[in-house]
Amino acid sequence: MKMDSMTIEMIEMIVNKSGISMMTLLSELGMTKGQLTYRLKKINEQLMQAELPVIQRKNQRLYIELTMLEKKQFIENCSSLIHFSDQERLDYILLMLIFNRNQRLASMAETLIVSKNTVLSDMRKIKQLLRNQGLDLIYSRKNSYAISGKELDIRRLAITLLKEVIEDRVVFHTIQQVLKIDQKLIHKIETKIGELEQKLNVFFSEGKLIQLSYVIYMCVWRTSRGEALKVEWLEKYVDLSVHQKISEIFSEFSLSENELQFITIQILGTNTIQNNVSLKDQRLMAAIFQSVANFERLSITQLEEREELCDSLYQHLIPAIYRIKFGVPDFNSLSEQVIQEYDYFHDFVRTSIQPIEELMDLRFPEQELAYLTIIFLSFLKEELRELKAKQTAIVVCIHGISVSRLLLETLKELFPQLHFIRFISLREFYEQEPAADFIFSTVYLDTDRQTFIIKHFLSEYEKRELKQKVESELNGIETNNLPAVVSTDKLIGLIERYGNIADKEHLEKALNNYLSSLEYEETISETDPTSKNSLLDLLPLNHIQFYDKPLSLAESILLAGKPLVNEGLIEPKYLDKIIADYNPEYPYFVVAPETAIPHAGFEDGVNKLSMSLLKLTHPVAFSQELSVRLIVLIAPEDQKGHMNAVSTFYTLVHNSLHLKNILSTNYEKELRKYLEKVLQEVNQEYVFK
Repeated sequence: MKMDSMTIEMIEMIVNKSGISMMTLLSELGMTKGQLTYRLKKINEQLMQAELPVIQRKNQRLYIELTMLEKKQFIENCSSLIHFSDQERLDYILLMLIFNRNQRLASMAETLIVSKNTVLSDMRKIKQLLRNQGLDLIYSRKNSYAISGKELDIRRLAITLLKEVIEDRVVFHTIQQVLKIDQKLIHKIETKIGELEQKLNVFFSEGKLIQLSYVIYMCVWRTSRGEALKVEWLEKYVDLSVHQKISEIFSEFSLSENELQFITIQILGTNTIQNNVSLKDQRLMAAIFQSVANFERLSITQLEEREELCDSLYQHLIPAIYRIKFGVPDFNSLSEQVIQEYDYFHDFVRTSIQPIEELMDLRFPEQELAYLTIIFLSFLKEELRELKAKQTAIVVCIHGISVSRLLLETLKELFPQLHFIRFISLREFYEQEPAADFIFSTVYLDTDRQTFIIKHFLSEYEKRELKQKVESELNGIETNNLPAVVSTDKLIGLIERYGNIADKEHLEKALNNYLSSLEYEETISETDPTSKNSLLDLLPLNHIQFYDKPLSLAESILLAGKPLVNEGLIEPKYLDKIIADYNPEYPYFVVAPETAIPHAGFEDGVNKLSMSLLKLTHPVAFSQELSVRLIVLIAPEDQKGHMNAVSTFYTLVHNSLHLKNILSTNYEKELRKYLEKVLQEVNQEYVFK
């Protein structure tokens, strides 16, 4: 039985989350109830064929009882039956041409389980794709299909494709079969990388280790078939001390100096989860410290463990700079999710890292920038409270230090009743076997301990599903006693009783999406205490003031904070702290033309999260060059609660039209009404686009 990618993903979701609601599947996978039922039938047939328990349906939830080993083997077996989507098929054909050089039509059709006509149609698309890369697709009766062009461009294309394919562990199970990988050679390369880790005193994550192995495999394989790399300028990117060690370790593969330089660049451009090199580039460290300071000013927060954050950024940036300059930025499957969920943080990071970009004379592409956002996010955490619970947990993640740390902090916030010891790699887990009551892992583990398989980035809906499952274990509640979700079938049945349905399938899909959105909104209100702290929530009319007489900087800050002091939201010393610490030579309060956001720390006299606005007729000098007419004073209660409001205001005043309109208002009510109009208050987080 052939399975498409959606069915494979559905298998993973059900197997890894026994008790998952059918509505979750319908919403996440964008399928109809009929499509879900059909796929369930096919999956159960496959389970019966494998002599495993089938999926049971109770109260609109799906249950299956499998051991960790059975889960792993079943998913791997199913993925070997995968039916590729059109885009996946194109990617694999390109990799087949790169890894195996000449490919015949019949052979590719047999490998991908499609007709010759399908592959022939794909070849026309691939020819155009290659032209966009400065390459060409050639054909001869003797040698069949092959890629023609500069070898370096072919290698860069392969690296990009490998990163995308290997990032998806479901598709990864098929890569060895499709590309006809020499198992002895790939194992030898993996062993050599292990030796290199010891020699360089570094430690690669499992995901990066696999990517690196296949890139080096490609180099060895193509060289052995006469596709050697000849690029003279590669040596300018190479660290000579590292290159010497790499050359020694890979000497038995009879590679040219050019090939070894290429491999050195790939290794230098690969992120590590442990790097014990003590010497640092002090100019880069200074730029990192400045970027972190920029982020703190823009986000109006004080980062804990500031030095550790700078070290983490340094460790990430060294390989990132190699990747960007060499033209192979890292593929990051989290990019879209990170940017969508934390768009205001992402903007802050983009603005903050300008000192690094100026020093290194480069611009961070969106994929690489998302990684930096993840690192900053992982350090934005509340101080750990003293936990009453004695139960412990660890996080096993194969996706590197920045992703692992963010996942750890997410789980800490989600389960304050658990004491999370640390995050570790898969290899560390098997080597050390650390003791813990619960394990949260992004991969399957061969262990009898209570393990929850999770994604490395959790949506709000997935957080709720996980919270429900974990707490049922903690409290001894049976998950099948949980309330049932709303039945779409019953709703459609009621509608049919009172009217005709022109398009039942699309109505069913629309209802699923709507009901899912309701459940998502409920999740936000339950799990995200900052969702109510919008700009309009924190800036009521009585916190807005207009003033038409000249003021000094200190007088303007005292006046701006007056409503907050009068209501007991802040202590007078908070305003004194702002005035005392402000240095006009570094006017970091000024965030936009004629606009400033004065603030101090939440430990400096803040009683409750609050905000006030002062609009001045006469500008106040915040430095010799910068004058301000719009002052928004922020009193943060913690590190996160004010972020929605700040990001909204920050984006708003960076729009020249809205800033002009705000500054041209004549009285408090007019300004408040303008904000209400622009932000369209609809009981949601106000993030202005």
